Amino acid sequence: MEVHARISREWRRRMLFLWAMIFGIALWFLWDGYVAWPAEADRYAAYRELFGEEVPAGGDEESPGPEVLREWREWTAEQGYPESLPKERTAADLREQRLIGGTLFVLAVLFAAWIAWSHTRSLRAEGETLIAPSGRRVPVDQVFAVDRRKWDSKGIAYARYEEDGRRRKLALDDHKYAGAEAILLEVERRLQVRREEEDRTGRKASGHRETPGG
Repeated sequence: MEVHARISREWRRRMLFLWAMIFGIALWFLWDGYVAWPAEADRYAAYRELFGEEVPAGGDEESPGPEVLREWREWTAEQGYPESLPKERTAADLREQRLIGGTLFVLAVLFAAWIAWSHTRSLRAEGETLIAPSGRRVPVDQVFAVDRRKWDSKGIAYARYEEDGRRRKLALDDHKYAGAEAILLEVERRLQVRREEEDRTGRKASGHRETPGG
């Protein structure tokens, strides 16, 4: 049996989608924290300087009168600023955006590194040995059962085996490793053959015991 199950396209696509989402949100927060919100804070300060107490709390566009809005639009047009009313962005607000963005950016980098590292892993069957992504080697003859309970829903089965007197399990993840199903089917085939041989041996032994004078 020679099977080399590598990272599947479906798993890669899902992981890259998650990475893009995390990275995109990180850039959004960083843009707000370092570019958009500082600029809005400057516009808010300019608004207060121009109109004093008439600055609407939280940038509510219903608060200022038409004269204030007209003057604001004229001023923003002269300065080349957006005419929308600015919201107050405090130093604490900026720090929070930068912290969240920086944390998500680091997470995105680590996640990308993990995806790249995962592509160096594979699930293999070489001759009479199963080799896990971790490098752990399991002789096929040590497998005594296969657990398919998660196969239909998640594409994962477990080869149960004994090692050093302890029962362990090896994941056969066909969602992550394309080709794991071929390994699973071969393991099941060998288990069936082994059971049939054990049954024949058992019947022969039983027949000998029942023979008169045996």
